[in-house]
Amino acid sequence: NSNRKLVMNSFKLESGTLSLSSTDTGTITFSMPYNNSPTVVVIAESDVNVYVESVSTTEATIKTSAIYSGDIQYQMIE
Repeated sequence: NSNRKLVMNSFKLESGTLSLSSTDTGTITFSMPYNNSPTVVVIAESDVNVYVESVSTTEATIKTSAIYSGDIQYQMIE
């Protein structure tokens, strides 16, 4: 799980990669604190649907439409 972060006066932005191995669920743990649940965008690098199942101020749970091994790119913004 690698990530980058940017904090400016009016917003926070974080991005990175989550690697999954033979599963349909993953958890992204945020590397900085958020005051509210951020907007999370996820994109799979292969032909599988990926979506955000839940978001809190500390983590997001993602799901895929099938068992998946590969990387998921993500971005969060508050």
